[in-house]
Parts: sequence; C-alpha cells; structure tokens
Amino acid sequence: MTIKGLYIYPIKGISGVSIIKSNVEKNGLQHDRRYMLADMEGQMISQRNHPVLTQVRPTRIAGAWSIQYKGNTIDVKDDTFSDVQYEVEVWDSRFRANEVSLKISTWFSEHLGMPCRLMAMPNKEARINEFQKPPYKTTVSFADGYPILTLGTASLAYLNDKLDSPIQADRFRANILIETTEPHVEDSWTDFKIGEQLVCRNIKACVRCQVITIDQETGLKGKEPTRTLASYRKFEKGIYFGSNVIVMSEGIIKVGDEIELLA
Repeated sequence: MTIKGLYIYPIKGISGVSIIKSNVEKNGLQHDRRYMLADMEGQMISQRNHPVLTQVRPTRIAGAWSIQYKGNTIDVKDDTFSDVQYEVEVWDSRFRANEVSLKISTWFSEHLGMPCRLMAMPNKEARINEFQKPPYKTTVSFADGYPILTLGTASLAYLNDKLDSPIQADRFRANILIETTEPHVEDSWTDFKIGEQLVCRNIKACVRCQVITIDQETGLKGKEPTRTLASYRKFEKGIYFGSNVIVMSEGIIKVGDEIELLA
C-alpha cells in the first residue's frame, strides 16, 4: 500500500489543494485547516449551509495563501493574526481563536455576502478532542474532529461501481488517499507508519454529512453518494466512509510513500 494523493484545505470549508509532500504535525498536515471562517456568533461557516465555499480557491505563493473568488483575490500571509480573540465553535467544541485581520474579514464578508471573520489558532493547544482509545485525546486544528482523514482507493472504486455517475475523491475531502485493494480496509487499521518517521493511529471510521453530496467543482448539491452509501455503509451513528486518524509521531510524507501496518 502506498500514498496515492495528499490534500490540504488551508481554510476550513473552501476548495482543497493537491500537494506532493507534507510535514505532518500533531494537529495534522502542515497548512491544513489552519484557518476558519466564523459568523459573528463564532459558529463555523461550512459547505453544509454555504456550498459557495467550493468556489473559493487557494493558491500557494511565497509565505502565504492567495485566495481567489470570482476574479477577486486577497493574500493571507502565514502566521499572521491580530490580538483580537473571539470564542468560536466547531461542532460541540468551543475555544478561543484569533481574528486574522479586520481587512481580511471584511473582504470575505463583502465577497461572500455574509458577515464573517477569518479566524486563526496560534495556540495549538487551544482545542483538544477526547475519545475512547489511548492516548484518549489529541490536539486538533479547525478540522471537524481529528487531525487527519484517510481514504482508500478501493473504497471509492467500490462505491463508484454502484453509482450511475462516478464521483471524484474530492467529495470526501480526505488528507491522505491510499492505494488499496480491499474496500474499507482502512477502517480496521490500528497503528501504521508512513515514510521514515510518521506514525499514525486509526481511531474510528468517519461519519459523513451532507457535504459529500456537493460537487466540489460546481458547488451543486445532489442526492448521491449519500443515497447509495446508506444502502451498505449506514450504521447506528450514521454513514461511514474514510477513517479518522491521529498522529503519534511527527514526520514528513510524500506521494508514493509506502504504508507499513504496525499492529
């Protein structure tokens, strides 16, 4: 098994970026979901209610992200944030985060047509997620709940065989796409190693929401693949696809790296 693709989402909810190599930290791939748009009450703004975010495209430039929307651009420099803090909420997690700048928040508010702030999390310990497996907790970025989301190619191929119109892996917004031969084998992994240093621990299969029904290229919603997945991947807590992973030992990974199962 090898890494087929690596993906990061600099601002939670917007379009992703395919990369070749990444430094993986405790809270996930470098630059992944390090920013989040929040409304004036601190609630996360996501594709669930605002599919227009699929049309916000990031491009990496020197030391910054250039954000483009309908021909308008603004640059968000790395590690830039103001001293102004607000309490924000990601699902059931509430914590303090810093507004990047009033100028950038105003740009997003005007162009997306909704009052919002672009938030950063300079304190990497600001958000902790707890779970039922050792080590029982992890730091998390603005991701939904875990530092990394993995997906096997065989899982996607099995789903596409059941669909009238095949879909792309980007529907599931995973970080690591793994070349596999057995559908959903990634669900059963425990610890695994990628490259020379990175060690990860699989925690649980990922419960999916309506974002997977949104075409990431057009922003249009449909009924698939949720309808088909519900026929064979629906369990007590919802529809599962892909797997949530934490980082046990940091390291650098790249496309083509082999994956070694440790337990």
